[in-house]
Amino acid sequence: MEILIYQLVIAAVVIGAALLKGAIGLKWAAIGAVVWTVLHIFAPWLMLIQFFTIGVAYAVGSAIVADDK
Repeated sequence: MEILIYQLVIAAVVIGAALLKGAIGLKWAAIGAVVWTVLHIFAPWLMLIQFFTIGVAYAVGSAIVADDK
């Protein structure tokens, strides 16, 4: 259950950055999430889940940014 909550928080941070700061915020939030994942997650299966979450959140954030233009 904690893993699901954590993934929701990561997605919320990336999507929230897109809402608040646009494309630049989205880019830096995604980069930060990827760097944090590489440096802090050592279980390969969890890293894959986290990268998938970041990718989906980035796609949602990109759609939000595209709608704002």
